[in-house]
Amino acid sequence: MSTVDDLIARSNRLGADRRNTNYAGGNTSAKGTDTDPVTGQPVDLVWVKGSGGDLGTLTPAGLAVLRLDRLRALVDVYLGSSNTPSPEREDEMVAAFDYCLHGRAGPHPRSTPRCTAWSRRHTSTTSTPTRASRSRRRPTARR
Repeated sequence: MSTVDDLIARSNRLGADRRNTNYAGGNTSAKGTDTDPVTGQPVDLVWVKGSGGDLGTLTPAGLAVLRLDRLRALVDVYLGSSNTPSPEREDEMVAAFDYCLHGRAGPHPRSTPRCTAWSRRHTSTTSTPTRASRSRRRPTARR
């Protein structure tokens, strides 16, 4: 199985049990290597199922695919010239996620877990289900 196949299978198993995750809840990700379609060279990537999609029915089309080298470069954006964390710069970082995408299309990576993306350690897979007890309520539309 490929990294993506493993991630989808693991996500679907987690999402199938509503004691683990709510519908449209939970985030999973996996790191791996694929071939850059332009250069033909290997590139380190992270596939992310962010907020808003259902783990139990996730397909590869529901994953954001991001280049790890570009995500790691965002550390400098976050730290800035002072070399200290700057939460005020998070909007600038979110805007830069579009430039970290790999491939043609996918969901917007705005919900990419920063800790996963910036990890210097190369791991094949990670997952973080959201417990049902920590669910978020969706706002209701006013009429």
